[in-house]
Amino acid sequence: MAVSSSVGYAPVGMTPLSFRSTSILALSILPWACAQPKRAVQPTSSPSPSRNPASDTSRQLMIPPTEYTGPILEGLRTAGDAGDIAAAWHFVHYLVDLFDYARVTKDANARKALAQSLGLADEQGPSATDRVLDALLVHVDAISAKDRLHAGALAVRTLLEFDRRPASARLEIFSRMTPIKGIARGNGPLAANASLRLVNFCAQAFQDAKESPSPARPQLISYCLYPLYDSDPEPYFDPDPRKRPPEPAWQDLAQRLEGLERQITASKSRISPLGAVLLDNQKKFLAGSSHLMPTRRSPSELGVLMLPLAEPYEWTPLLRLGDGSDIVPAGELAKKVLPVLAQDGRGRVAIALTSSARADALLVGAGAAENAGAEAIELVVGYQQVVSPPVGDYWHGQVTEGKLTRLGVIPLAMMPSTPDQSPKAGQRAMPRGLRWDRVRASLGLHLVVGKEHWQLLGSLGAFPLMTGDYAQRIASLRERLTTIRDAFPDEDGLVLVPEKDASVRTFIEAAAAARYSASGSVLFGALALGKDVPRPDRKGNLLARIERRAAAKVSVVPEALASRVPAIRRCYQEALDKAPRLRGILAVEAQAGTPSARVTSGPKSPALRVCVEAAVASTMEAAGVKSVRIDLK
Repeated sequence: MAVSSSVGYAPVGMTPLSFRSTSILALSILPWACAQPKRAVQPTSSPSPSRNPASDTSRQLMIPPTEYTGPILEGLRTAGDAGDIAAAWHFVHYLVDLFDYARVTKDANARKALAQSLGLADEQGPSATDRVLDALLVHVDAISAKDRLHAGALAVRTLLEFDRRPASARLEIFSRMTPIKGIARGNGPLAANASLRLVNFCAQAFQDAKESPSPARPQLISYCLYPLYDSDPEPYFDPDPRKRPPEPAWQDLAQRLEGLERQITASKSRISPLGAVLLDNQKKFLAGSSHLMPTRRSPSELGVLMLPLAEPYEWTPLLRLGDGSDIVPAGELAKKVLPVLAQDGRGRVAIALTSSARADALLVGAGAAENAGAEAIELVVGYQQVVSPPVGDYWHGQVTEGKLTRLGVIPLAMMPSTPDQSPKAGQRAMPRGLRWDRVRASLGLHLVVGKEHWQLLGSLGAFPLMTGDYAQRIASLRERLTTIRDAFPDEDGLVLVPEKDASVRTFIEAAAAARYSASGSVLFGALALGKDVPRPDRKGNLLARIERRAAAKVSVVPEALASRVPAIRRCYQEALDKAPRLRGILAVEAQAGTPSARVTSGPKSPALRVCVEAAVASTMEAAGVKSVRIDLK
């Protein structure tokens, strides 16, 4: 069957990442680590206590711990307490390796050996982990007290501080992650330990995405940009989705994560066997969870129309209908949509149709979305986003002439004839551009989109047909809508009705022209999909009202009141509906001792006077203006 539905997930209302877990503070929180590596070869004989312990640690201290580990560590600790910096360093280095091994493998013997070496009780949980970290830091401080520039001690402190005091807010992560990356790339004795922390941070982001509501998943996975790339990923978390670059493909992040795990395996560290464990468990994790990861689609893959401008696609449930030639009935399609729509919780469905598909295929998809409970649909398109990714960013090197091609949408509300309602229980509030406000659609404007012509209708009249090629129709539509917005500044609702002979391309072109002006500013922010062509009142005076209100001009003296001209013009436009010949000069005087103003001369319209007084009073008081002259033309 050519029809399929797939789900995309947006970062709206994102569940915050657990900074504690992503900072790897617990002994056993790594989500992909459960199997244990093979035990290291044990020494054939007990080491002699009389030998210099510092010189033999690389050969005799092993991971996991052996029966000889305790005596060796005791010797190192004793020598370190006596002033042997090398012994103190080997003691701390091994315990850090043991700490990392224990939390990955959940090895009880390793945890016990770690606790005993630090003089702590063998306990589990976050507080126990904090006590281990604090005890390790005490030993690090002892080394630094003897050699404040000891490179190993400085590196260990960086790693342990990262564990002990995780970032309390996302904005701290980048600065906290940078020194960890430096240690991981430095090829020093703690490079594998630092890489482990980078791996765990990204692994936890994948795990959090799996366990979070679907809209949060793309942005949660984007947290992997912190450990895997060098540029600050702050733009990926901008509150305005139009300013964010496209989210990284999770497959690319997983591949880069695998590279870090192989780096651990190839190291000469005692914890190098953990790299194979992480690799194996990453594969198992993705084998069972990859279907939950948000896969980014391209416009070419979906065959959708490219536009100069659109709203970014925010991973709403995606209904792929191809060219519309083999669509199942709306009721059956709704059954496919219902579970993903309910899980997403935003009441929106994105519909992807190729440009050549007929508009009636769109109506079938919209009907399925409505039957499944959607309050809005999104017409999926492609557009180019202007970006300038710095060196070290995910997108660096993938940009052509400063632009990225990505999915976008033209949002359309459903059922505009019903009052604006609050979101259903469990749903997020609808974005403003998708909500239909009847107060801002008082003219009942409809745009009927046919194959050869378009027509703009209102409850009180109709405009002449728009004909010609696409460019001519688009220019004509924008001109008329611009005039309407000038005449009725608060009007922001337009219903689009596709005729059956129209193509999806024609309908989307019309919708885009209604939403955006030629300069890219928003013409009508609230568009809706309709099915029925309205019958305007033949005696209506819509065109005359629009012409009259659009021609209204207002000037104000003094200049201190210039900011109130738009509000005064609205007052004047409303008055023109009842008194088309109204003209004149209004004199407004401040009322001494009160924050009010009164019209003292000019046109007698009571409604106009009350409206103007309310529009200027507070500004007159704030600016210290005593009188205002308003010329209505």
